[in-house]
Amino acid sequence: MNAKAKAILAFITIFLLGMMAGYFLNNVFHKTASPIFSERGAERSHVESPGFRDRGQTRMQPDSDRRRQWIENHFTERLDLQENQKNSFFTRISEYNSGVREKISDFRNHERDMLREYYMEFRLDVSAYLTEEQLARLDEMVHPDSVHRMRMERLRSGRSR
Repeated sequence: MNAKAKAILAFITIFLLGMMAGYFLNNVFHKTASPIFSERGAERSHVESPGFRDRGQTRMQPDSDRRRQWIENHFTERLDLQENQKNSFFTRISEYNSGVREKISDFRNHERDMLREYYMEFRLDVSAYLTEEQLARLDEMVHPDSVHRMRMERLRSGRSR
């Protein structure tokens, strides 16, 4: 067998192995449920639905009452909550979750501002040797707002990295 045939055979073999690895990794990351959910009978298909993983749509779906009931049952069972504890616990955990979402939102807003400031310092440094046209193209590629916009467009069109 000559060297060219060996190289082609090696390329095809590596390509097929890569495809198989990608297929199995995709199944692992996107099609399996967590052990807690897979122990459940009827809830399993509900939890594994694609909309469940989409955090933005989860709150808007009509079956959110079923999810909420499942979560309440889950906590009640795991923590062995008594009837007199349930109302106080679920009120407080709801407040806790709202606080966490608010803190994360504040952090992300602060993070964006910090990235913009840092980028402006970087831009000022490179403006010494880049033209205005190059700076404009750099802004389109690297500015935090541009990166965020491009990421959102990729997500909307279904093309994530």
